[in-house]
Amino acid sequence: MKPPIPVAEDKVITYRLAGDLVSTNTEKVQAELARLLEPRVAGQADWQMMRVDMQAANRVDSSGLNLIVTLLKAVTKAGARLQIICRNPNVLRSFVFTHLDRQVEVIKVEAPPAGLKA
Repeated sequence: MKPPIPVAEDKVITYRLAGDLVSTNTEKVQAELARLLEPRVAGQADWQMMRVDMQAANRVDSSGLNLIVTLLKAVTKAGARLQIICRNPNVLRSFVFTHLDRQVEVIKVEAPPAGLKA
């Protein structure tokens, strides 16, 4: 996995995915991400990193992985970096298996102790 490079929190824009990243929702998610990216492309925003919080996701399919690749290209072209936050080992495995973890900073967070909310 790529090592994390510190970025000031005020230079990060975060998108929180509400669930899995699969073919049934990739168009909606892609449209929402494009709206976040648009001001950066137009030079109207100065964030340096787009963080996609996938902690609520239990799985990501090929459509979801393709969306991440497309997003990576767009964010990189806009002069910024992409970071993925995931909790589920299956989601992390998808990034490792496809070697996307070599292109995108993927951060694995641990589940909170039983009885506590994330």
